[in-house]
Amino acid sequence: MTKILTPFILVLLMSSCSSIQPITTRKKPLTERERILEYYRSLREMDQNSQNSKRYIKSKKVTYVPKKPRRPKIKMVDIKEQRIEIEQNLVYYCMENRKSSRFSDDSPCESYAQDIYSQCQDDFIDGDARLTRCVKSRLK
Repeated sequence: MTKILTPFILVLLMSSCSSIQPITTRKKPLTERERILEYYRSLREMDQNSQNSKRYIKSKKVTYVPKKPRRPKIKMVDIKEQRIEIEQNLVYYCMENRKSSRFSDDSPCESYAQDIYSQCQDDFIDGDARLTRCVKSRLK
């Protein structure tokens, strides 16, 4: 007898649980603040749905804008010290190359060195550190 009753009770319990309808509760009317919050929540959902439905992704354009070259600032030095340094470089160059076949009695080394110095003076003003570098590099 228990064998017959057990399935019957199980069927009865299962059918009784499935037929219960949910209890409905009355909703309170929404306040103005709640209506506004609900409105913006629905807008966000719509925006998310529209973003998810896009079929392509826009590629980012990368543009290269070259930087303007900086004009180097003139580094000024003491004019007297600069002239002394340049003169020392000119004299040292002539001492180093005094027996060179490039310089003869007709064109002495001193005039060659002074020409280089005057060419560099045309390019740079006195007191500019680049003047000293110009003379040194052209004497080599």
